[in-house]
Amino acid sequence: MKLIEALTVLRRPAIPEAVPFRLHLACGFTPLDLKTFLTAHLRIALDGRPVEVTTGLYGDLAAGLERGVPQDSSAIAVVLEWADLDARLGLRALGGWRVSALDDIVRVVGRTLKRLVASLTRIAAGTPVAVCLPTLPLPPVSYVHRAQADLWQTSLRFAIEQFALEVVALPGCRLVSRERLDTVSPTSERLDLRTDLAAGFPYQGPHASAVAGLLASLIVPRVPKKGLITDLDDTLWLGIVGESGVEGIGWTLEKHAQLHGLYQQLLQSLADTGVLLAVASKNEPGIVEEAFGHPDLQLSREALWPMEIGWGLKSEAVGRILQSWNIGPEEIGRASCR
Repeated sequence: MKLIEALTVLRRPAIPEAVPFRLHLACGFTPLDLKTFLTAHLRIALDGRPVEVTTGLYGDLAAGLERGVPQDSSAIAVVLEWADLDARLGLRALGGWRVSALDDIVRVVGRTLKRLVASLTRIAAGTPVAVCLPTLPLPPVSYVHRAQADLWQTSLRFAIEQFALEVVALPGCRLVSRERLDTVSPTSERLDLRTDLAAGFPYQGPHASAVAGLLASLIVPRVPKKGLITDLDDTLWLGIVGESGVEGIGWTLEKHAQLHGLYQQLLQSLADTGVLLAVASKNEPGIVEEAFGHPDLQLSREALWPMEIGWGLKSEAVGRILQSWNIGPEEIGRASCR
């Protein structure tokens, strides 16, 4: 989302007389565009419901959370950056990059993270919280070749990992996936040095939108699909079982069909979490049952119900599956392995 698009969303009239969704944004830097993007993403996720965003104490995130958040907050978004853990790790402070100071920085970061865990434990007990870990690069402080990770940087990142473990274990607290953030926002396109120094806002526009979008998706998660309907031939396995027989299909490296084996593993993992799985396939029931008797199949036959195997219309088969599940078509997904 671009800034002009976010502003357009915010200009649209909200649902009349709807109760506002009140979000408290806790970050140590000036929120500026992050607040705008977060408000816009939430307005979209809430289908036009009014959104009100308050912000915390500038320059001291830990103290702001310790003082408390508005009691009427619908949710809390916490955005951490390295400067929130020790001001010497930011670009708006001077005098902290001497090698003699590095050990003390690690100690201060550890103490700050403990304070944050205590605050989040208290807040998340009554209000949903979404947390984003530091996304910006560490300052260029090092005493080894830049291609080598030094002890100081590794110690800081280890402290963050320990903090992340504690946060994800808190009921009511959700953590932004760094892998997902890396996908939507390249690390080299995050820091805006000029706006950080001039206005205290360290993000480039696209990165601010990416962080806001992921936080919004945790604060107002989409309703998950209840079921998934899959085909068999050239989907669950490579080949057409009715033509090639059980020995002619495959889902392994040896059969040059590893992608189909991975797809089977994915379906089994979905079944293990409670997602309904069914089959709609134009095939002979007998040979399909024979294929499911193969010992190397990565998806158990018991995970699939119902199995609509026959030569009728696929649309009718899907209709019968939905009737068996007693859910609507908007609550399912269709899958292929191509």
